[in-house]
Amino acid sequence: MNDAPSSFLPCELPTDVQFQRALEWCARRLRAELNDVMGLLRQGDPGVHSTLRYALAKELAEYLGRIGAPFCAVYVYGSLMNDSAGPASDIDLIVVVERIRDEVQRLVRWVDLSLSAAYRDMIGDAAPSSLLDAHLVDTDQEREGRGYGAVLSDHRAAPICLWRSTPEVRGPSQEGPLRSLTPGRRG
Repeated sequence: MNDAPSSFLPCELPTDVQFQRALEWCARRLRAELNDVMGLLRQGDPGVHSTLRYALAKELAEYLGRIGAPFCAVYVYGSLMNDSAGPASDIDLIVVVERIRDEVQRLVRWVDLSLSAAYRDMIGDAAPSSLLDAHLVDTDQEREGRGYGAVLSDHRAAPICLWRSTPEVRGPSQEGPLRSLTPGRRG
């Protein structure tokens, strides 16, 4: 049975590919072997968890961008931005849409269920039941700074735009946390 939202074309979330690509990006970013990254994730290393969550957020932003309308932008903020995420931390996202619709909410929940299940398989009992803390913001809320739209201009939250439907309006950085597992090479 396909539980994809009704007004979207049925699509399968390539969870294994997303996790594998996110893990590989994390290993490259940390200048480490994949096995070392997995070991540090299981040990609860906050910097490695932060980097993996950033990579997963990038994968999710690209996925939503491929779907296109009604998605306008995806921002990430929270514990992963200051290297303090742990095994039970979620990924704080703001997803800007043209209009908040039931189909969009169901799609985001469906993606969360899929990613959360894959993450639990990878990490085990320490993983949260929900990996995404995604807040939908419509373009009016973004423009007027209402609700979670206010977080987008809050310098203390420092959200980073991972994807925007108009590339010239993208946020300042898509590189995320920079760490290295090589002694003395923390970026």
